[in-house]
Amino acid sequence: MSQSIDFATISSSALSSADNLLAEWLPSGRYDGHEFVALNPTRADKKLGSFRINTRTGAWADFATGDKGGDLIDLYAYLNSCNTAQAARAIAERLSLGNFALVQKVALDGGNAAKPGKNARWQPIVPVPEFALKTMNFRHSFRQGERSEPVFTSVFRDAAGQVLGAVARFIKSDGSKIDLPYTFCENLDTHEKMWRWRGWPGLRPLYGLDALAADPSRPVLVVEGEKCKNAADAAQLGYAVITWHGGAGNWDKTDWSAVQNRRVILWPDCDSQHEKLTAAERKAGADAESKPYLDKYAQPGMAAMLGIAEQLQAQGCKVAFVRTPEPGVWPSGYDIADALADRGQLIDVAEALSWQHLADYTAEYAEVLAAAKASGSLKTAEPPPAPATVGEPPEGEARENMGGGGENIPETAETPEGESRYQENFDRLKREFSLIEGKSRAVSRKTGVEYSRKALVDHFCKKSVDNWFNWGRAPVMTQYEVNKLKRDRAAFQVAQDDDLKDMMARYVYLDGSSSIWDNQLWRMIDQGSAKLAMGSQFKIWQDSPARIVKRFDRVVFEPGREMSDEYINIYRGLPLADKVQFPRPREEMPTWWLDVLDLYPGCRAIQKLIAHLCNHDLQMMEFVYNWLAYPLQHPGAKLTTSLVMHGDVHGAGKSLLFEEIIKPMYGDYAATLGQSDLESNYTGNRSGKLFIVFEEIFNPKQKYDQSGAMKHMVTGKTMRIERKFVDSYEEANHINCVFLSNEEQPFKIEENDRRYFVIWPKTKLPESLRLELTEELGADGVLQFFMLLLSLPLTINYRRIESSDPVQPDAYEVIEEGGPRFDPHTKPPMTEAKANVINYGRYGWQTFYMEWERGEIENIPYCAAITGDVWDLYLWWCTKNNERQISKSKFLQHIASKMPRARRWWRLPNSPRPEEKMQDNIFLPPGTRPPQGTPEMDFIGPQVLRFQQAVQDLRNPKGY
Repeated sequence: MSQSIDFATISSSALSSADNLLAEWLPSGRYDGHEFVALNPTRADKKLGSFRINTRTGAWADFATGDKGGDLIDLYAYLNSCNTAQAARAIAERLSLGNFALVQKVALDGGNAAKPGKNARWQPIVPVPEFALKTMNFRHSFRQGERSEPVFTSVFRDAAGQVLGAVARFIKSDGSKIDLPYTFCENLDTHEKMWRWRGWPGLRPLYGLDALAADPSRPVLVVEGEKCKNAADAAQLGYAVITWHGGAGNWDKTDWSAVQNRRVILWPDCDSQHEKLTAAERKAGADAESKPYLDKYAQPGMAAMLGIAEQLQAQGCKVAFVRTPEPGVWPSGYDIADALADRGQLIDVAEALSWQHLADYTAEYAEVLAAAKASGSLKTAEPPPAPATVGEPPEGEARENMGGGGENIPETAETPEGESRYQENFDRLKREFSLIEGKSRAVSRKTGVEYSRKALVDHFCKKSVDNWFNWGRAPVMTQYEVNKLKRDRAAFQVAQDDDLKDMMARYVYLDGSSSIWDNQLWRMIDQGSAKLAMGSQFKIWQDSPARIVKRFDRVVFEPGREMSDEYINIYRGLPLADKVQFPRPREEMPTWWLDVLDLYPGCRAIQKLIAHLCNHDLQMMEFVYNWLAYPLQHPGAKLTTSLVMHGDVHGAGKSLLFEEIIKPMYGDYAATLGQSDLESNYTGNRSGKLFIVFEEIFNPKQKYDQSGAMKHMVTGKTMRIERKFVDSYEEANHINCVFLSNEEQPFKIEENDRRYFVIWPKTKLPESLRLELTEELGADGVLQFFMLLLSLPLTINYRRIESSDPVQPDAYEVIEEGGPRFDPHTKPPMTEAKANVINYGRYGWQTFYMEWERGEIENIPYCAAITGDVWDLYLWWCTKNNERQISKSKFLQHIASKMPRARRWWRLPNSPRPEEKMQDNIFLPPGTRPPQGTPEMDFIGPQVLRFQQAVQDLRNPKGY
């Protein structure tokens, strides 16, 4: 298979060396400006003038014969009577050899056509050789040592991806910017090769030729400047983004021939330049900004894009403009890079590039272009070369009448009135309608409505419709584009409908799930619920680009934290927070907690209720107050402890305190749950909660079943939220729990527990206090108590004196000032009620060990003992106390968790055989050590014997 020829790259490379090649092919030629004039060797040409080659574009023509071509490949084929493939190979081979002779440019009048400067002897090499890429460093000590590192660089490549050179932006000492071309060059005298700050000769290459060639079907986006192209590429907008080098005034010095038969969008810089001051005004010191703005279409950015549009349209392109406002509305020079950086504050980039928002060049800018050209404010590029073969435009593109607009349009109506109506209809069709590819139908780009040809005739007139269909320049849309236009139009209508706007604001799609957030109900709902709520409008909401979308994992419950708009924070504040009015400034509040209580007489009955529930124990009261106050003063704080109120006294007021007083302080962030809620696999009722009251959550058969779940709820940092038909997710656990029960043992509490503060109210709530509470709650007692809790100093004014027995209640002493602060990890004091619950919930082996350790088993010493003897004692103990025994291996393992177990030697030093040693598995009380100088075996032996004898006497009082 023969290798394909890259005509575009060879043509571009040949153009870069046009002067050298023409000097070899036509040595007698001379220069007339940028045109090379020579005698045509293919005929008897005797006078210079007819045969001309444009050294900027490569286009050539012999005006005497009519022969012409589009580039230097065509010229070589013409001069050497070969085909273009042979010509391209020959040129490529010559360019690869290099080593051109010095070109002496002679003007047509015989003078010197070019006066070489200091850089004239350096010739850029394109594409850049691979070895040279390693030395491409962009260092430049320009402007006498100003910034030598560029702000950014842009590497120019050809259609094959080969490097042609680069442009680097530098910041000068006065803060202005300068963009310098950077090419790999060869000195034509010394043949030295190096990187030079030098531009490309002739027409400059486009920046983005590689992107242009990568996908010929991709629409093209033309922006002004390398910075804008780089920003658009980074945003991955789905376009082949291109630009030119040199700013608005140099677009015509660029080779645009690579952009043929493409769909093109032009994004002009939104310049806001003023008319220039006159000499008299400058002399008078007039303010330049006092002058009126230049016309929008005379602004540099727009004028450049109009000139580009004219050239690209002549090359078979369908051209549209991004709509920009009048000068002065946006900051001067506002471009696509600014729009992307602003994230749509002035203009949404995706919306601006959508076809229904673009301005069609042919329909909306033809008159502007003509006026600009007539006024001289628009530059015209060199005529682009005609394509070697003109075929049909690519599928879906605009059909262009290559002979110019209007040739196929028949004569208009005979009367002036008919002429006027026809022209009005025809202009509207050109301005607002597009053909639908593959159909004899049209679509309104303004409304998205499709029309058959007959419907258009009924709406306009037959002559205007026929002429428009036969015009050949009407834009063409694919059915996909038509459908998208309809969807976008529906979205636009939604944006204007107040009811639909409310719907868009209410519902948020949670990306990565099938769930929806309801801003009105302020919770997550399933898709079925949303469909029932929205009805037929659900489909509109689902397809609308105006729909709010947030990531599923951005739904959080974070009280007290400011979250960005990317998040949905379920927490919205406590309901009573806005009503707080402290009796004195916070800094003047008492530091003794009992003094704070005196400041709020409006909740005196609630204070009495807490004293009643705590049996008037000041240490218990202080802990309860601090426990209730801390999460209200620090919203979202997760305490690692929990309150447990239980007992067989019904009507003590437990539920009254937490249901009627504490829960209203939390509003929607509080809940009451029961046994079924704890057992359920669905945990949605715990989501977004700060306070939960658990009422009688265990029945007698399940006291031990849910202890793990309870522990996690009290101290776990996160929890899994499961709802029916809604995706599960992880949520931060900010719940503080209270457990209420009327049983003596509500659930099992372990000996060394650090989670639960247990209270046993001993008396029923007096009727007089109940009446006081009813009256107080009917007023503003809850608000008063809320303010009281916010005012507490959160100090611990009672020092615990812990008992050596872990299940004995702590004693306490008063610390009048300087006490430690209460925090989420403050350990709850041991109370008599907690000790009773621990004892009640012990396993049999635990009770056995506790009684043995305390010496409560008849005449049995707590000392070193052989494991078998301890097992025998346990069997006797179980029989006596009607306890269910466990297996020997499990029992011994449990006791080993309390006492070290090891195989040890022992002997009886005072026996008749003091040297006789024995070895057994022996339990040794923790911390036991023999006296100094006494062997361990002699220390253990008497204890082992004493324990054996005591057990034997206990099991067989009469002896064996």
